[in-house]
Amino acid sequence: TKTFLDSITKYYKNYKATEFEKINHSLVKEDAIKFNFDNFSFDKNLVVLRGWAFDENNIQGDNFETFLIVQNEINSFKYKLNTEQRPDISEFFKKTNLDNSGFKSVIPTDKLPNGNYAIGIMIKRKDSDFHYIMSEKNITVK
Repeated sequence: TKTFLDSITKYYKNYKATEFEKINHSLVKEDAIKFNFDNFSFDKNLVVLRGWAFDENNIQGDNFETFLIVQNEINSFKYKLNTEQRPDISEFFKKTNLDNSGFKSVIPTDKLPNGNYAIGIMIKRKDSDFHYIMSEKNITVK
């Protein structure tokens, strides 16, 4: 896996990917967000993750965007996650419109200020505020 991570690191150093954006707007803590990281790793300033998330109070089909949120005592940043089709989530929760709740991304963190960050998931509904929930995951950017 070291060779794999080295190749990803090299690729993303030359790739103009989406970047973390500082959050300068209000956030609403939302315990009704259900999520899971099927895979989550952090090595060499790369977050590699796959999972799913949705807001139980607003089962929204395609009408939302999902972000990774990283927070410390000074700043909060968001990163838009790539959508992945997850019909297994619709099937598991017995709801017909959760197929777009999946996400899968490789996220470079080298442009974040150094420090310890708590990790969470944020959902932006097209017609409302940013809602978030924090996980038990943490990363240290050096």
